[in-house]
This record gives sequence, C-alpha cells and structure tokens, in this order.
Amino acid sequence: MALTILALTTGAFAQEAEPEYDIDVPQQDAASALEQLAEQTGAITLFPYDLAASRTSNAVVGRFTLPDAVELLLDGTGLSGGLSEKRVISIAATAATARTNEETSVEVQREGFFGSLLAALGLTAGAGGAQQAVAQVDTGSRYETEEITVTSRRIEEGLQDAPLAITAMSGVELENRGALDVVDFARTAPNVTMENNGTISGFGAAPRTAIRGIGQSDFVINTDPAIGLYVDDVYLGRSIGSLLELLDIERVEALRGPQGTLFGRNSTGGVINIISAKPSVEEGFTANASAGFGELGYLLVHGLINAPLSETTALRVSAFKRERDGFIPALQYNDLELGAEDVTGFRAALRFEPNDSLMIDLDADLTDRNDSPAPLIIAQMGDLSVGEQDLDLVPGPRQQGQSTSIFGRIFNREPRGPQVAPNNRPYISTDPLCGTNGQAYRDATPACLGNYWAGSLNGSNASWWDTDGNKIRPLQSLESYGFGLRINWGGESVSFKSITSSRGFDSRFINSSPAPIMVSGNHNENFEQDQITQEFQWSGSLVDGNFDWLLGAFYMAEDGNERVAVIAPYGPGSFNNDVNFLPIGNTQDRFIDNTSTAVFGQGIYHFNDNVHLTLGARYTDEKKGGRFELYNDNPVDSITLAALAEIDETNVMANLSWNLTDEIMIYGQFSDGFRNGGFPSRQPPGITELQIYGPEFVDSYELGLKMTAMDGRLRTNVAVFDMEYTNMQISAAQLNPETLATPLTTDNLGDASLYGIEVETNFLATDNLRLDASIGYLSNEVDSLRTGGLIVNNGSNLRKVIDTSNELPFAPEWQVNLGFNYSHFFQNGAELQTRFDYFYEAEQWGTIGNYTNELIPSISRVNLMVSYMPSGGDWELTLGARNLTDEDNISNSQVLQGLQQGLFQVYQRPREAFIMYKQFWDNN
Repeated sequence: MALTILALTTGAFAQEAEPEYDIDVPQQDAASALEQLAEQTGAITLFPYDLAASRTSNAVVGRFTLPDAVELLLDGTGLSGGLSEKRVISIAATAATARTNEETSVEVQREGFFGSLLAALGLTAGAGGAQQAVAQVDTGSRYETEEITVTSRRIEEGLQDAPLAITAMSGVELENRGALDVVDFARTAPNVTMENNGTISGFGAAPRTAIRGIGQSDFVINTDPAIGLYVDDVYLGRSIGSLLELLDIERVEALRGPQGTLFGRNSTGGVINIISAKPSVEEGFTANASAGFGELGYLLVHGLINAPLSETTALRVSAFKRERDGFIPALQYNDLELGAEDVTGFRAALRFEPNDSLMIDLDADLTDRNDSPAPLIIAQMGDLSVGEQDLDLVPGPRQQGQSTSIFGRIFNREPRGPQVAPNNRPYISTDPLCGTNGQAYRDATPACLGNYWAGSLNGSNASWWDTDGNKIRPLQSLESYGFGLRINWGGESVSFKSITSSRGFDSRFINSSPAPIMVSGNHNENFEQDQITQEFQWSGSLVDGNFDWLLGAFYMAEDGNERVAVIAPYGPGSFNNDVNFLPIGNTQDRFIDNTSTAVFGQGIYHFNDNVHLTLGARYTDEKKGGRFELYNDNPVDSITLAALAEIDETNVMANLSWNLTDEIMIYGQFSDGFRNGGFPSRQPPGITELQIYGPEFVDSYELGLKMTAMDGRLRTNVAVFDMEYTNMQISAAQLNPETLATPLTTDNLGDASLYGIEVETNFLATDNLRLDASIGYLSNEVDSLRTGGLIVNNGSNLRKVIDTSNELPFAPEWQVNLGFNYSHFFQNGAELQTRFDYFYEAEQWGTIGNYTNELIPSISRVNLMVSYMPSGGDWELTLGARNLTDEDNISNSQVLQGLQQGLFQVYQRPREAFIMYKQFWDNN
C-alpha cells in the first residue's frame, strides 16, 4: 500500500494563522497516526506508507494547530513533516536516516507474512537486523519506557522520582503480559511472593503473601495480614477477598519494606496498591469487549464503557466472567476436579468534576466466586520422621522409624499406646503381608493402603461429608463487595482529600483432608467480614514552595464471624462409604470487633533542586476484640471466652534523596512498622481464657539508586535493605517440657534479621524491542528465640525443636523475572506484537519447622503472548500460553498431624494456551 508519489514541502510550515483543533491521537505506528490526525483536522495525507509505518509516533492529546500537532507527533521518529498551502501533510526522512530507511524498506518488502512472524518471535536474524538498522538512529519507540505516575507517598510523582523501592505497572502493560489477578502482578516484583491456593486449607481464594520474607499464610478471621493490600488507597482488612482481578486497572504499585506512616495498618512487609481506571469526560465515549477461550475450559469475557454524561460528569462501567476447569480429579467423585474457578465481577464508577478545583468519585464493585476446592493432594503417608531430629517429644513408646502420630501408628499396625476413643480400630489393608513385612514394604505397597493411595496430579483422595456421614459435593463460594466515595478539592494554598469506603465479604467453604487415615473436614459454615474506613488528607506548600507537607487522619472499624464445624470420624473412609462417624467433633465460633484510629504527617524539604529530605510519623491507637465460642458434642459442653488486644504505637520514617544528575538519584531511608497481636483461632482443649500473643515490629534500613541512561533507553533501579524483625508472629509455640503441651498455635517466636538486594531494569534495545529484568536476593537469619521453654513447630505431627539455624517460611533466596516485548510492523501498518516472560523462584520452606519433606521446590514459569493489531487499531487478536512449558509447580508443602497425618502439597495450574479477541469502539 506504499505510495510511489512523494510530495515534500521543505522548510517551515505555512505562516498564516492556523486554527486550533481538539486532537486525540494515541501512540501507534506513524502512518496510522498521521491518517487519524488528518481525519480530525480535515487535512490530506500524501507520503510513502512503508516509511511511516515502520516508525512509532508520539501520542498527541489536547488542543493544537495542525503544524504543531504534526511536529509533536513525529518528534523523535527520524521523520520530518511538511504542510502545503492546500493542507496536504507530507513527510520525509531526516538526512541522517534517509539511506537506512531506504535499505530497510527493501528488506521489509521481502519478508512476507511468515518472515514477519518469525521476526516477531525473535527467531530470524535477518528481520531483526533490518529493524535494528532503524533503531540505531531513531529515538522514538513503540516500547519507549513510560514514566508512570505513582502515589506511593500520597503525592503524584514519577516512578523514577520516588525515592523508595517500588514496582509500578500500568494497566496496559499488565494486559500486555496477560495478567489476570494480583498474583500475576506480584510475580513481576522482586522479593514479592504471592500464591493463590497458597494455604493447606482446600480453599482456593485464600492467598498467601510475603514481601522480603515477611507475610502470613493463615486466612482465619482473626489473623491480620502482614502485607497491606489496598484498592484505590482503601485497606482490605482480611486476606480472604484480597485475590483481586486485574481488569480495567490504571496501575498497580508494590511498595517493599514496612510502610508504617502513610500506609500504616499492619504493613510490616510492604504494600500492594491497586488503582482502578477512572471515568473521563476528555476521553469521550470509548468501549471495548474481549472474548477468549483455551485449554482446561478457560473462558474470559470482559467489557467496559466510558461514557460522558455531560461536560462535567462521566460514567465508567466494566464487567467480566472467567472460568477454568480443575486439573486434579477427585477420585471419589465422577465429575469433580480440584482447582476449578468460576469468577464474575462488576464495577461502576461515576466522576463529577464541576470545576478545576473539585472532583468527586463514586464507585461500587461486586465479585462472586464459585470454585471447586484447591488442588490439594497428600503426597506421602506413613513414616515421615526419617532424617528429622528432635522427635522425642511425642508421648508414648516410639522411636525414629515409626509413624509420628497415633493415627499413623494405627495405619501402620504399630504399637499405638492408649486408645483415644472406645471404638478406634486399625485400618484393614487388602494385603496380609502389610502387618509383618516392615515399614519399607508398607510404604512401597499400594495394597497396604486399602482403597486409598497417595495422591498426585492424576488424582486426589479428597472427599467431603456432612454431619450425618453422607458424602456431599463441596461448596466453595465467596462474594466480596465495596462502595467508595472520594472527594478531592484543591485550593490556592491547601488541598483536601476525603476517602470514604465500605467493604466486606461473605464466604462459605469446606476444608477436607485427602489423607486415607481419617477423613476429616472443617465446614466454614459462615465466614464474613464488614469494614468501614475514613481517611482525610490535607496538603500544601510553605517556605516559597521549598517545603511540601501532608497531614492526615484515619479510622477503621471492622467486625466479622467465622463459624467452623469440625467433623471427625472414628475410622477411615472408603469408596464404599464404610465409615463410622462421630457426628461433629465441635463447632467453633470466632468473632472479631476491631477499631484502628491514626493521625499521620509527612514533610518534604527541598534544600535545592537536587537534595530533598522527607520526614514522616504516624500515631496509631488500635483495639482488637475477640470472642471464642466452643461447642463440643462428645462430651457435650460449651465455653465462651473473650479477649481484647490493645496497642498505641508511633512509627517514623526518614528519607534523604540526592539527584546526582538529571538521570541519577541516590537515597537512604529508615522506616518501621508494626502488626498488632491477637489470639489464636485454634485454641487447645480445656482452656479457661483466651491466650494473647503480642505485636511484632520491623525496623528497615534501605539504600537505593535510580538511574536513567542512553537518552531514556536504559532504566535501572537498585535497592539494598537490612531489616530487624522482632517479636515475630509465627505458627509455632512454647512447649512445656513436663506436660508436652503447646497452648498456642501462633506465638511471638523471637527475633530475626533479613537483608538483600533488588535490581529492576529495562532496556530499549531497538525501537521495536524492549528487554525487562528484575532480580531479588533475600537472606534471613533467626537471631534469638524466646526463653522459658522449648520452641516447637506446632500444627505438625513431627514436633520439632526450633533453633537459630532454622529459616523463615516463604522467604526464597532468589527470585528472577526476565522478559521482552518485540513488535514487527507490516507495510500496511498492521502490527505483530510478542511478549515473553520467564519467572523463577528458589526453593523455600513451608513452615518454621524446616522439615525435609515440606521444602517447597523451586518454581519456574514461561508465559508467551503474540498479538496481531491491524492498521487503525480497532481490534486485536491474541494467541497466548501461561506456563508454556507445563511445569508441575507446587505452591505450598506442609506436614500435618493427627486426623490429617501426612505430607500435603498444593499445585499451581498446568499449561493454559488460549486465544483472545478484543474489539474497540470510540467516537473520535
């Protein structure tokens, strides 16, 4: 479609007074951009199409004259523009690039479609070489690194201007990478770990999150998250309901390290802040719709509309539905697979902007999940003690080489000490030699397991039962919702912001053990939480603009209830439902009633244009009320206990940054944070009062470098940190050496140190090729343990003494992200875009016990996206694959005790290849 006629108007644009036009031309190939510009201004284009199509234009949005718009659009592309008296737009290559463009044009014409596809995948040197020839002289790019505006310090500033360790990614880039939820974003940030299905619970929407080795995995109602997850600056009080979708998102920010001043509540490890896209009058009417399907029943339908209602009001509405089949068969069911997802969501937002000083945002969202249980298997049964030390803490006659719980002994026909119930009975295997041939034979012989065997990706023994002993289909549902009101007012000297929000969730799910020893289950009959938050912010400048200040106040109130019916049968289950049930072991009601009030302030003093000092402080007063009601069915009794954990704490932050040049900044920062204490949900028998564990604290020292080089083509950010983690809350407990009792399932274990380095870089190698990388290194050491008794890993059938050689859970030593974007432009202006991502995470422990069996293996994933966009850009077609190499990655691994004796593992999803079509509409 290249034109053979070249009409050039050299020299300056015509000097007559030019009218101004409202112009909205997005960044794209220069040929399409010039055609859109002509349509919006009534001009005519006459230029060699292939010359312009190989260049990426700048976005031009606003009111401009036509000559100014052409100049802005082509700035840095290696092209110059002309405008004739008859309003004909023409272009020419600059002198420095004319010969290179000529050679490249010939190469492009020879490639054809197949060659272009190979070039987009980076598989041919010839096509890549042609594109690189252009890149050597061009300064504009399809993948020029955008300067994302972030609000991590509650002020708007560029990502490279913010002196702290932060990863930010725009919604466009997240879509480009195929990100579906916040877990996909977390994998792009160094030293950030987040997994859905991350807990040994059977509930897929209960994620575990850690930043720089500090986090939590338990989802129970009274366990506060250590990582603050925010939506539009609104804190989410519980981990359930925080597995958020990433559709219609403006950007996502991950702040690493304690954020005790501006994001104060429980942010000992860091913060993830999701900023949704807002309605826009200036954008005009725009809409898009996507539909995709793929392997394992993958289905995604998504649509959004941005519609101006008047000159001051705009509405934005989005909705989606996503489905995925499960991938591990539940062997005791004909049509149930673990790991299935069914998520539906809706969001509506209204923006009213009556003048330049006032902006009001209203929004509401609703998400409904109906999933199958998490992809959980029991990977190993029988004796789990081989190779472990300090296992002489279990009462009764035993030694290493025997099973480590009373139910394991029943299973292996070993001496089992006193019976725990009158009709407890050994499991009857189908092989008579199982009782005489020893442990090695039993572990290696499936027949010794009767109708059961260890699970794998080929199947899990999971089954679910009601209180009458009937097998049922599991229910896993979650409804989360939120409403928000945001008011921004800007005066001449003071600005004001109000953030009002109401959020909550309502959930029902069943946990069950796939262990063959005993079928057990926890029926979460009611799991709900509601919260309201209110934040006010005042900001302004003093001392002739050299001092920027911000003051704020925060209030949060939440209440919630988790009712759990614990079902514990006497005997092992079978395919024939041959099981003797204890109808209900007990029912536990856990209630929370929490409030948090805080005032905070921050000031930034600019000594000059290059040196800036930031000081911040936050005072918090927090009360956590808990009530625990326990109803036992055998024997019949009940107990009601209540407790209150109170704390008032002041956190501080000091940051000094220095711009060495316009492109290099260094900074140093001290910050601290805390997480309030509470009471464990899983209380031991016979308690007479709720036992409270105390708050934990983190002090962080950080040095950083932010650098931009090679005319913006190279960007590198480095952060080095050292954190002191004191009174840390860990799932472990003091052991009474006389009674062997462990009264808490969560306790303040002791103190630890964490230090490491994070590097993030991207490099625009050519105009059409961008390389991305991030590396996180993390080391952790347990410095000291509480005295007055042994510290053991609780919640495990291998009660193991913890010492200072143990490592913290969910703290992988290395994390690596590598990726690239590559685009090839065809002669007709169409684009073929490729995105490749590789993610690696080193092995990590599942608990502080560091049992050999539960070491989570290293994880690796490859994602690939290839998208075709025609000239004009009103639709696109994408082929993609997540986990392209089909790795069998494990999210979590843990050894459990008692009724759930065995090694449990939760798996990540296998390969998911898909195709996606997206259509765009606008009124421009």
